[in-house]
Amino acid sequence: MLGNYLYLITIIIVAGGTVFIEWLIEFNYLKKYTKQILFLGVVGLLITPFLEGSALKAKDYSYFPETTFNKLFLGAEVETYLFSFLVSIAISSAVILGTHISKSKNIKK
Repeated sequence: MLGNYLYLITIIIVAGGTVFIEWLIEFNYLKKYTKQILFLGVVGLLITPFLEGSALKAKDYSYFPETTFNKLFLGAEVETYLFSFLVSIAISSAVILGTHISKSKNIKK
């Protein structure tokens, strides 16, 4: 039914949805860190061909060609770059928010 768009749609719903919810709830706080978060998103993009490409070459895993565009760019599926970018943003946003919450509640470790 969704064919070659299934992986892309899954990425948008799961990773994109996570970013959307984080930013919807904590936009006023996270906007102060937009440059740092976007920088980490770009770092995620830059490491994708090395990590993903080497894993695919080593045959550690593979994609179902029926669920992806089946197009590689620098050794990785094109959709994976969006995944890496969104996940990097989601994780960096979560870390920033977690640090903020810990400091605001004076949690000591």
